[in-house]
Amino acid sequence: MAKSLWHPFDELRHLPDFLTRAIYNVLHNSKVDTARQRLETLQLWRRWADELANDERDLKEGMPKHVKKVMEGKRLCLLNKLAYEVLDWPDKNLCRELADGFRLVGEAPATGVFRVQPKPGHISEDELMAQSKFLRPAIIGKANNAASSQHEAELYDITVNEAAEKEWLHGPMEFDDVCKLLGDTWLPVRRFCVEQKGKLRPIDDFCENRLNQAFSSVDKISLKTMDHIAWAALVICKHSLHNHEMDFVLRSGERLHGKVHADWIGGCSIAATTLDLGSAYKQLPLHEADVSKAVVTLRDPACKKAKHFTMCTLPFGASASVLHFNRISTLLWALGCHLNIIWSSYFDDYPVLCPEGLERSSLGAAKTLLGLLGFEYSSEKLKEPGLKSEMLGMELDLTESKTGCIAICNRRDRIEEIGDALDKIVSEGRLRPRDLQSHLGRLQFAEMQIAGRAGRLAMADLRQMGTSEGSMIDLNDSQISALHILRSRVASGKPRKLTAKPVGKPWLLFTDGALEYDSNQQSSATIGAVLISPTGEVRCFGVEVPHETVMLWKVDGREHVIGLVELYACVTALKEWKHIISEQRVLLFIDNNGAQDCLVKGSANINTWRKLLLTLEEIDDSLFANMWVTRVASSSNPADFPSRGSLKELEFLGSLNICSPVCPMTGVALVSIC
Repeated sequence: MAKSLWHPFDELRHLPDFLTRAIYNVLHNSKVDTARQRLETLQLWRRWADELANDERDLKEGMPKHVKKVMEGKRLCLLNKLAYEVLDWPDKNLCRELADGFRLVGEAPATGVFRVQPKPGHISEDELMAQSKFLRPAIIGKANNAASSQHEAELYDITVNEAAEKEWLHGPMEFDDVCKLLGDTWLPVRRFCVEQKGKLRPIDDFCENRLNQAFSSVDKISLKTMDHIAWAALVICKHSLHNHEMDFVLRSGERLHGKVHADWIGGCSIAATTLDLGSAYKQLPLHEADVSKAVVTLRDPACKKAKHFTMCTLPFGASASVLHFNRISTLLWALGCHLNIIWSSYFDDYPVLCPEGLERSSLGAAKTLLGLLGFEYSSEKLKEPGLKSEMLGMELDLTESKTGCIAICNRRDRIEEIGDALDKIVSEGRLRPRDLQSHLGRLQFAEMQIAGRAGRLAMADLRQMGTSEGSMIDLNDSQISALHILRSRVASGKPRKLTAKPVGKPWLLFTDGALEYDSNQQSSATIGAVLISPTGEVRCFGVEVPHETVMLWKVDGREHVIGLVELYACVTALKEWKHIISEQRVLLFIDNNGAQDCLVKGSANINTWRKLLLTLEEIDDSLFANMWVTRVASSSNPADFPSRGSLKELEFLGSLNICSPVCPMTGVALVSIC
């Protein structure tokens, strides 16, 4: 059965269906046909927009005044038609909420767009507003008494500009003015700022005023990161160079089967760029019921007194804003895929792949789509598609895409920033959790882009320490070792290189561990592994786990250490055969849930497990670039036999090459039991 499997990467299981279909359509058609189909579709959509003009005018007439102002350039009737008639979009409430404004509190129903992961709020809307009579004077008092800062005047000027020129806010107002407008029950939110690339970004503190505690959702947002762009590029390269027939299976079960058009055969150079929605959250309206819960409050440096602004748009800092904006951005992305634009979305950034000959068509279709629906993009940030492109804090290098190779690395300025931060933590051997927060987001994103195993433990440590209480945390030797590996991996600047290869059967690796007790309750641990090549060659081993190693695992009073034995089998096999399976498609089968989870996450809290994972991190990252870890039932695991010293059950596999592995931690040869 396992021999009939394909690697999930070759089945495009990691790509969403909308993107898979766009890739298929582009490769299946000529370049001229793709450009013509895009143009014809956009012309049809423009005719629909004209036909819906009266409906659009009537819809806007019924909107609250501030919602109408925010949405005046949007074509909601067209968006509604495209979402539900063209895409059959599952988020049925989206267009209605665009017309009414989005709520910041309450229970948001499942959209059907993202996977379900309930996140309940801690207080109700009524409880929040009941607390406002205590929260309001406390928050305003903090604003009045805040220490002067170097950015105070500039932040206030930015806020006034948002009201006077951009009309995202109304104000400034005195306390009594707000009470006249909203009544006695309203909730201020203090505004602060962060500096990004020499500019100030205003953020409203909805944790302090407890609004975020009153929002419940069931959607777990899935962001389309560089992985989707990288794999989309590889799929194009692979099918233009090697596999000229496509057979893609969507999650619905639908099969896309067809030949690659002659236009693409022989290799395809790919360019890339990024479309960035301008002032993204500010393009979406706030529901009038929540205007009273989001009164922006900050001190006027001229009079040293708090001033107030009511809000018209989604605020940056509210949990609900993140969900609502991603509902919109995901729909826009799906509509672009319907136009066969090969792109991704990460919040307000849309990285676009432009295959050779479709550069103008791809970027033009994306810009026209956004313009037709009334969503503004940052034209000043937009660059012409190029073979090297900065996107999402990364550099995508497509200069060798015609020969099937692409490379990804973190931007140099980000590498230097992260390296300095990690050097400081390692040299001091301790850190302050509050200091970590300013680096954790960038570090996590940078580490995520380079993939591989190295750095996983350190990232898990940092995430945990970043939420810790206390002023200072001392690091132990294991944590410092993990940070050294993370620093070397992230800050080295070494790009992740990916090469398009012909579709082929994967290598199959089975591992197993056994822990037996004699009549005196003395334990003995053994491990086994079976590696099967795509051509049917079989390598295997069955060896003892050193007794002293097992005793070290039991130092804390643990007796049943089978999970560690199973993980030890995985690490031993990967170290033994790393030179054979490096950069190959590999399916790793494990029959122990604990070992599988630990291997997939790459992190653990228990020191004995950490030592094994650190050993894995020291192995060349190329080993893990194409590995898929999955579960196998114990009764179906061929490695169960060599782990117990028997090979006769494996005779059906043909000739066996029996190997002699070493302990992955000590390098000492392990005693064979086969």
